[in-house]
Amino acid sequence: MRLFASSARVLPAVIALGIVAVPGNVEAGNSQHPRTEVEWDEVTCMEFVDRSVDSNYSLVYGIPFEDTDVTPEEVVGSRTHQFFALCRQVSPQESLPSWITMADVEQTLLGYDEFVTPPSEDIFELATDWDGCWQRINEDADRRPITHSAASQPVTWDTSVVPTGVYSLSGYTYEPIFNVWAPRVGGVVRVYDGGDPAADGPAAAVTTGEQLPCVGDTVTVEGCVSALPGTTMTAYFAIDSDAAEPDWIQFADNVPVEGEAFTLDWEAPQEAAGRSTILRIDFTDPNGATYTAYQYEPNIVLPMESAGCAADTDGCSPGFVMDPACDAGTESTTDDAETDTAPGVDTRDGGCGCHAPAGRPAQWGLLALLGLLVRRRRTRGLRTPRSRRVAPCRE
Repeated sequence: MRLFASSARVLPAVIALGIVAVPGNVEAGNSQHPRTEVEWDEVTCMEFVDRSVDSNYSLVYGIPFEDTDVTPEEVVGSRTHQFFALCRQVSPQESLPSWITMADVEQTLLGYDEFVTPPSEDIFELATDWDGCWQRINEDADRRPITHSAASQPVTWDTSVVPTGVYSLSGYTYEPIFNVWAPRVGGVVRVYDGGDPAADGPAAAVTTGEQLPCVGDTVTVEGCVSALPGTTMTAYFAIDSDAAEPDWIQFADNVPVEGEAFTLDWEAPQEAAGRSTILRIDFTDPNGATYTAYQYEPNIVLPMESAGCAADTDGCSPGFVMDPACDAGTESTTDDAETDTAPGVDTRDGGCGCHAPAGRPAQWGLLALLGLLVRRRRTRGLRTPRSRRVAPCRE
């Protein structure tokens, strides 16, 4: 079973764990050291930089703690932070290149015998998919030390040197061999040259983070939008897959956008039970210009426990705790046996809410483990998942 994850952040850590866990592998000197990511304390959904007034944008960030104990074998400039502006949003299952320049790669090749040259698509300046779509906010030579003193000073982004457009921002921790990203999710920055910024096309961001719906639950996706009157939304979901490009399934078509905020409802389908899903929304204005926004975390869809218990409009329990309204004493003691019952459906009497599909404990345990790995830090500027309750069992 595969889960959608922010692989740009998780994969380096998983690779590092693999190196530590597999006997006989040669360890890079700092391979076991956890990377210190950029922290985003507050994220505004939509920010505007009118270059006809002022082209400078101040980027504020934080760090969890200082990280300056660079070991002798590390490359020059290791354990530093850099910031980038991307011309499009990154979907949760997409990896950003691990390296910025070939010069960084060559420096690392000199320091680590076990390191091999990565493919060109893993180096930003050589990646064809990102050609012309990424901009440095601070230069390679100006990567910042991971100190409270450095983080207390905003990074000034001179937008006069970039094209107008809608940018998503991301922090980068440079610590070869494993470099990691911390996307500034839940918000975008619109750069324009006076007048109506929406004239350049739509812009949007999703502020709803990870949800844990049961099958049949309705997830309300919220966000902000900057677009011309007459703009519409077309939305899709994708279930976890090994495909390079997800199989997007449409669930809303040409929904009108009204004002500077939007909401859109998605019902968790049965086919997604016990799996993760991602949501995508395309905004198209009357001139035909389109912008794509993603829910920045996957949703994990939980299967219903019993056909005799139905969720109300608020959904069911987001975990595996039985609701007090259910009668635990009526649970059958019948021996487990293979039946033709669909996965995730419990035919025992009593019980309510959601549970792990019977017969798949290993996969469900992996689901929970990876769910912890990919769960991003909640930030004060973002909407947290709504509270939900379990519906009473039917008589």
